[in-house]
Amino acid sequence: MGGEVSSPSSGNGGALGMAFAFLLIAVVAMGVHFPGETTDFRLPSPAWPPGAEALAAQNSADQRLLRDFPEDADEAAFVEALERFHREEVRLKGLTADAVLRQKLTELELAARRITGTRGPGGYRAALVRLAERFQRAVAGVRVALADESVRILDGGSGAEIPAVAEFQKLAGTMLVDSLRTGLLAADGRVEPGAMDVLRFLYLHRLSGVVREIMPRDRLLTPFEVVTVLKWKVEGHPGLSWKERKELVPEIQALDPAWPREKVLGMVCIRLGLFAQAIPHFDRALLARPDEVGLRRLQELAERAMERSAESRP
Repeated sequence: MGGEVSSPSSGNGGALGMAFAFLLIAVVAMGVHFPGETTDFRLPSPAWPPGAEALAAQNSADQRLLRDFPEDADEAAFVEALERFHREEVRLKGLTADAVLRQKLTELELAARRITGTRGPGGYRAALVRLAERFQRAVAGVRVALADESVRILDGGSGAEIPAVAEFQKLAGTMLVDSLRTGLLAADGRVEPGAMDVLRFLYLHRLSGVVREIMPRDRLLTPFEVVTVLKWKVEGHPGLSWKERKELVPEIQALDPAWPREKVLGMVCIRLGLFAQAIPHFDRALLARPDEVGLRRLQELAERAMERSAESRP
């Protein structure tokens, strides 16, 4: 079960349960300054973070689900199988799966099938939500551990002697060090701030893949969960190329027709330093909303940045 996160056709997902510790989204707008000018222009905050009302609605739905499907013996067996699988995954440290890991995966799939067979999609999702709550607590502990300069999870040490890391590894295997594919970690091993806001969604997508052969992800994940991660991947994922981001756009538009595509893509281009490519996006955005002053300022910013870039070339 890899750590890669993609859209449901290629993946995504998650759920909210209990208190969402990262509900308050604090995204710092990027400041742009040109030498010789007295003011900075700050890009608008990213458009991907969902509103508090939508998050609360998802949380409420998941709390009802947990009440409808209390933990039982089948769920406990699934959790134990998940932990056994992840222990083997960590042991291999990214090497090719061996017979032991494949056996553990088979056991995990059988345990998942038992839940879905007796409790259906809702019962399986309830198990995932409970795991996600536990996972989130582990991540909070990992963040504290990573603040200690002596901890170097990415420098060859497994970190298993640290309780929070050991708990994380039981719940998510190698997801902690799979930084480029998950977007969870920065290059220095720190948890990416933007990733924290969608962390539950990333994790639940990962678990939903266990039963992908017997149950489509769209029976486990809501459109809200899917589109939130898709938007985050386009605007905030630190490991995706411009081409990979653009490939996600049609699915976002299908799930959220009101998403301001051209404005978002233009801002992403600016953040990536693709100033010439940003301008057509703002041109198209202005055709739809010609009176939006912020769009004109963004367009002017991209044009000035492109001119400065041309002037700096030898």
